Amino acid sequence: MSNRDRVTNNTVENCDNTNMKEQEITKRQEIESIGNFLLKLYHGRIIGPHNDWSCKESDIQEEFQNYLTPALRQRFKDHMKNLYVLFSRSGFITNVTSNVYTFQYECILKFRSEKLKEHDQLRMKPIVRVTKKKDNTDVKLSETEAAAILKVDEYSHRYNLIYQGTREEILQSNFQPTNMSCYICKEQFATMEDYEEHIEYHNITSEFKYLEEKLEKRQTSLFSLSYQLCTNSHHFCFTLNTPAGQGGENQLVFDRIIIIQAHSMADIVYEEPLTKDGFVFYVDSHLFTRCWEQPIVLICHHKDDKNRNFIEEHHIMVDHEYPRVHLAIKPNRLPSHLVFDSNLKLNSYFPPSNVYKCLKDNKNVEAIKTTSAALDEYVRNDRSLQPETIHDVLKALLQIEDVETIMQYLKLPLRNVKLRSFGDDYSFSIRRSNRSNTQYENILSIMDEILITNAHLRLDEISVNNLISKNSDDLEDLGIVVGRIQNLKYGRVSFKSDTKLDIHASYTIIFRPSRLQLRYQYRGLDGLPQAMLCLKKFLFPIEVSARQLALVPVMELYNKSIADNPEQLQAVCNIAQGPRNDAPYIIFGPPGTGKTTTLVESILQVFKREKSKILITASSNSACDEVALRLCKAFQDIDIPARAIVRVYSKSNEIRNETIDELLLEYSNMYSTHFYPSVEVLHEYRIVVCTMSIVAKLASGGFGRGTTFTHMFIDEVAASTECEAITAMSAILKQNSCLIIAGDHKQLGPVLQSKLAEELQLGVSLMERLLKYDCYRVSEVTGEYDRSIQTRLRKNFRSHPEIVDLYSGMYYDNELEARANIDDVSMTKHWHLAPNTNYPIIFHSVKGRSFSDKKSPSLYNPDELDVVLDYVKDLMYFGVNDKPLNQTDIGVISPYKKQYLNIRDELNLRRWHNIETGSVEIFQGKEKEVIITSFVRSGTDSLGFLESERRLNVTLSRAKSLLILIGNAETLSRNSDFQHIIEQCKQNGTFIEEVRTKADIDYSAQSKRLSRKELQAQCRFYRLRRLQQKEARKAIPDKENLTTNPKTLSLLKEQLSGSTKNIKTKETGVEINVNKRYRGRNGTRSNPSNIKHMKTSEALFNVDGGKYRPRCRRNSKKTQEDKENNKISTINPTNRPKTVQKNNQSVPNRNETKQKVATFVRERNNGTALKTSKNIKQSTKLHQVISQLNDLLLKPNP
Repeated sequence: MSNRDRVTNNTVENCDNTNMKEQEITKRQEIESIGNFLLKLYHGRIIGPHNDWSCKESDIQEEFQNYLTPALRQRFKDHMKNLYVLFSRSGFITNVTSNVYTFQYECILKFRSEKLKEHDQLRMKPIVRVTKKKDNTDVKLSETEAAAILKVDEYSHRYNLIYQGTREEILQSNFQPTNMSCYICKEQFATMEDYEEHIEYHNITSEFKYLEEKLEKRQTSLFSLSYQLCTNSHHFCFTLNTPAGQGGENQLVFDRIIIIQAHSMADIVYEEPLTKDGFVFYVDSHLFTRCWEQPIVLICHHKDDKNRNFIEEHHIMVDHEYPRVHLAIKPNRLPSHLVFDSNLKLNSYFPPSNVYKCLKDNKNVEAIKTTSAALDEYVRNDRSLQPETIHDVLKALLQIEDVETIMQYLKLPLRNVKLRSFGDDYSFSIRRSNRSNTQYENILSIMDEILITNAHLRLDEISVNNLISKNSDDLEDLGIVVGRIQNLKYGRVSFKSDTKLDIHASYTIIFRPSRLQLRYQYRGLDGLPQAMLCLKKFLFPIEVSARQLALVPVMELYNKSIADNPEQLQAVCNIAQGPRNDAPYIIFGPPGTGKTTTLVESILQVFKREKSKILITASSNSACDEVALRLCKAFQDIDIPARAIVRVYSKSNEIRNETIDELLLEYSNMYSTHFYPSVEVLHEYRIVVCTMSIVAKLASGGFGRGTTFTHMFIDEVAASTECEAITAMSAILKQNSCLIIAGDHKQLGPVLQSKLAEELQLGVSLMERLLKYDCYRVSEVTGEYDRSIQTRLRKNFRSHPEIVDLYSGMYYDNELEARANIDDVSMTKHWHLAPNTNYPIIFHSVKGRSFSDKKSPSLYNPDELDVVLDYVKDLMYFGVNDKPLNQTDIGVISPYKKQYLNIRDELNLRRWHNIETGSVEIFQGKEKEVIITSFVRSGTDSLGFLESERRLNVTLSRAKSLLILIGNAETLSRNSDFQHIIEQCKQNGTFIEEVRTKADIDYSAQSKRLSRKELQAQCRFYRLRRLQQKEARKAIPDKENLTTNPKTLSLLKEQLSGSTKNIKTKETGVEINVNKRYRGRNGTRSNPSNIKHMKTSEALFNVDGGKYRPRCRRNSKKTQEDKENNKISTINPTNRPKTVQKNNQSVPNRNETKQKVATFVRERNNGTALKTSKNIKQSTKLHQVISQLNDLLLKPNP
């Protein structure tokens, strides 16, 4: 062949290769376009299981025309009249009959799964991106959600990070980082548990072992790092420079900057040389935990030698409030130079010794009533409060709560504690081998006191008890340093101290509670006898006669919708005209019935009266904020006097000022820095809004004594103790004052530490006790009540009618009426995953397992966490009717702290910081379009506090449009309320059946706690079992090769011990990786087994005899034959063999494991093997080969 012919042939081959590549690209683009179009139809419920994935050809044509962009229209111009060819070529269509297209749902769901994974990977990319700074303008971040220009706050202090150490190393050329790699140590990890455990090696949890073992602290660092706050933004602006005279600029090229968090690492990629001006980058402040020391690791290489790597570590601790919002100067603000001054000393009010002694020996009612005559009479009178003894009884109950709280702290002293300092802040670890950190975390709280003394102090009960009961002045005289907890997280306590401490010494640490709120209540009760003349009618409304209701006058309402609600209108009229001041006026407001709307309208009507003066209070800041914000918005539209309303915050609210509405800040004592205003200035305002604890604090400076508040409103009164309410009432109410209280005693009440105090009804709120009086009773026959002193709201304007009917029937005797606009709460009508578009309550049963590890007894359930994430990702990526939801539309509730913290970590990895997660208590009083709840408990003998009706009532009543409940149906059904919910979902077709999950590994029914290593060892057997059946189907070796090759037998034995790596046998060509552990669908979470639960999006779709059943997804990848033929393997779940489970399974030894594997393989193939069209012909031969394999496994070791 001539050279010319060779050149010609090469040219033709190159052209052919180019054409083939272009065709492949075109085909991929075509599949992408058609797949996105069909997903749009599916998410818009045009196709789906509800219509057997079929649609009329004309409708498809119309939708396709609307979907096409000009570029797509040009690409598909040849197929516009015959879409069947286009769909079939892409593999998405099954057939066409009578002008109806039927689509291959498995292909659509597979494509959807890939898109979901793609979205998730993009979402989890490094959180910040850096562009090189040019001239003097700030950098625009491509990853900033608002895509706004970030500007440095000119008033912000520059905070310098503290240099820790440097290391120079030779870069490993074969290191290929993944999402579970440590770029610092150049290590790869197979599971997320291993990865997170390694992260502890870098952070403060391990006392920075990496820093201690690998880095060297030089006299001068290679770089300096500092940051400032940004204006009206949640970002920090970091500046990185080389120290003067180092000359590092232009010689070093940055690879990345790594921010070490508790469970993950955030990367900032910057591949540019460092200039003389350094460079600036911005980081979202959510990456930093307040008062928690975090490393920032700088990685770079030399300009002339890429293999010469430099690693340097600097530390940051954010101990100030997050970026402050600066407001323009406006008139009518609180004058910050006139500050609060207390003229009354707050006593210590330590409980008497006889209460200590009694509770130490006997924690029962019979014993404790001997400590107080009033308490004894109270118990004998069936726990009924009387005007003569209310002061003594409540004080005795408060002392029980106080003592039992102190006794919990007595169990927590630590010896030989080493401190770590960061500037003026100190921290230490509370991790101890003989005690769980959550014992500390569940007891300790921010602002608790820490007593630091020398390590030689005898920690007997007497000495600790003496120290915990002494004043701070007395402790200082003994040489004991007192600090206050600033943060408590991840097994560490951070605190501040005015005294300099030697971090090289060892200390004894004693904790004691911050008793400030209890001391305020003691003082409030002390003033009760003098105030009883004014308060008796409000606390004991005995002589109250029914009055005929006056006609509703014509009044100008600020909220016009109230005119259509008789109960709300009557309440507003009663309060505006008076109300009666011979008894408290009660507004009973079940969830979503407009209680806050009624309160706000009533306050606005009272405000019209020139001489009125109003105090609004509640036990929580969220309740005060809600009322105050609505009032401030109403005042924007009307003319108001100069000093109409003020919102008074406590100092602790500074750390959350980023979450407070700017309008509220403008009318508060936090428009700049926090300060407590003087009482004289507060008395000039017509409306004062603050919590009960702030009322108690201000009362020490004379608040309420130099003026008369005509009306006192207490919101969410059922969530506070009567002691808290009395503390505020005794400071404010006068003889001619009116008291209006609002709440719902069927939701969560106050939280107490003492079970004995709760048994003695310290947790009974003022509202709950008052409703037992005859004047507030509701007739059981007619349902009528005295409307002159109370209003019972019944019309629900929040939720979908089915949601309202559920909790109304369970807790409110079916009295609530759903009145929400049905179009506003019918999300499920347009949601592609809705099993029943008319029923917005889903119970997703997950047979997971609830765990508690050695670090924490708090329960968590990884299976339920995965299902929660599936729903959240679906709603955020695909949304409803193909429109993603806002983060603020979704709330995730879990009763267990460890579970909702784990969920929050997963959401933060995806930068969903505004999806609220928390406990039921956190969500009380809130509402969300979508509520997703993980109940956690699974396979336990009891339900713990899940039995609480009030807790479940709050959980069910938060959702407006969609309520998703996730839990183990079998476990939860032990409770009648949960059983009722499950039955309702079954009747309405929204109960998603239990599916196989990794927790199907049958642990002991007694829920023993397993360490991570024990768990992995036990799971290895089950993982191997699945590998055996998968690999046996993929390749059928000859009998001769199988029985003669010792390497194959060795491989199988090593599999049993879990010690193999990737080994490819010559005879079978099968590559097995036993050590490859399961990675979650998004690559961010590992599970104890490779048996997955189904993907949520696939849970509702699997055709079997015309019915849609849950469909499990396999771990195994497609075979090479499937890839070549572009086929999708489907498996009928009804024929899938059940997993063999052994009760009380312990980690098996090698011989037992071999026998179990052999037994399993035999059972699997004795008539139970899956008979698909692909393996029917091979089943006989397969059975013979695996039987030979079993015989080999049972032979003794050679």
